[in-house]
Amino acid sequence: MTPPKPLNSLPHPQNGLPLVAFSLNAATNKEGEEVERIWNEFELSDKLRERGWMIPAYAMAPDAQQTMCLRIVVREDLSLSMVESLIKDLEWAVTWLSSHYTFTSKEIGRFKEAKSTMRLDSIVRGRSCA
Repeated sequence: MTPPKPLNSLPHPQNGLPLVAFSLNAATNKEGEEVERIWNEFELSDKLRERGWMIPAYAMAPDAQQTMCLRIVVREDLSLSMVESLIKDLEWAVTWLSSHYTFTSKEIGRFKEAKSTMRLDSIVRGRSCA
């Protein structure tokens, strides 16, 4: 099975800046229909940190807060093997998050309701993530 590829490039307006920014594409099921994803760029950033990568996630300005991205600053000593390792770790993190953050539509509704009232502990209490 090929790991999902939810990465979408965001071009930077200034040429020459050693920066790569990207966001997640919409999640799709096996039939190609768009589905809701529980995890986002911040969880992906945290998962990559487990492998030693420091790739921060950001939310945009107040009028575009629903848009998030991850940013990679490219160092001068970046090698092809490091890039290959990063790609493998990105695929691993996306696969892990996609397989561990699975909820039913009923749970998603309860999550959204609790999120609006900040009662997240009532949703995840007793639920195993392993």
